[in-house]
Amino acid sequence: ANFHSNSSNKGGAIYSNAKLTVTQSNFEENKSGPGGAIYSSGMLKIKKSCFKSNASKGNGGAICDYSSDETIIGKTIFKSNS
Repeated sequence: ANFHSNSSNKGGAIYSNAKLTVTQSNFEENKSGPGGAIYSSGMLKIKKSCFKSNASKGNGGAICDYSSDETIIGKTIFKSNS
């Protein structure tokens, strides 16, 4: 999936408080308070994805993860997030 130029108060493209799995997705130029592209407070798995030029006014230019559950990120590119 492609997520481009989305905005929100939390998680510019995705806000999740449950188990979230992201695979083969592109996140570009999304904007938010915390979590420029993704805000998560549940278990998070990301693989084979790309986060480019996402921006946050708070924590996590690309991802803000406020979970005590497991977070797994593999084979994923992060470039120019702020």
